[in-house]
Amino acid sequence: MLANFYEWLEKNWKKLAEKGLYFIGDSAYAIKSFLVTPFDNAVHGTPEDNYNFFHSSSRISVECAFGEIDLRWGILWSTLRFSLAHNVNVIDACMRLHNFIVDWREDKQGPCRTEVGMKERDLFEEDHRKFMAAYPDIDIYGVHGGEEDDRRDSNGNPLVGGRPSNLSKALADVGRKVRDTLCKDIESKKLVRPKINWFRHNNRVVDEVHA
Repeated sequence: MLANFYEWLEKNWKKLAEKGLYFIGDSAYAIKSFLVTPFDNAVHGTPEDNYNFFHSSSRISVECAFGEIDLRWGILWSTLRFSLAHNVNVIDACMRLHNFIVDWREDKQGPCRTEVGMKERDLFEEDHRKFMAAYPDIDIYGVHGGEEDDRRDSNGNPLVGGRPSNLSKALADVGRKVRDTLCKDIESKKLVRPKINWFRHNNRVVDEVHA
């Protein structure tokens, strides 16, 4: 299913580019015309670092939702070993139930965090802690990038030898141009990473940060 979707993206990349459509992904992915990633090793205070901050900020809501779904349902704490069709049904059910619970929580909670809304979240976090305490040896698998990119093999190791296809190189070049354009747009608007965010990100402790 993922392979078919990736093939569709490659086949239709020009149409997507013409409409300015693309996904944003973290550094686990290779940059493509339809998948814009952060700059590697960006230095603090540079336009590239500022871009990375806003790139990350735009992903955080989705990543938080995935984190909560993963934390809520124990069946997702290890590899799903069913058929592909069964795996799809399991994930679909987890997401639908999650959405139902979140809708209920927001209905009870409203715009402010109330005792009712917080109690629901506390309950599922406590269930998670109890499960992990009862099964300390369970295999936990982190999130991986998904599609293979041109830089790494199926085990996540750098590829040795071989050359990327002309299409792969073209998609990467277009992706870099999109990223550079976004970076310049952020710089032209004088948008920067908040200093307090950088200190927290780098585990620095400060009493006060002056703007």
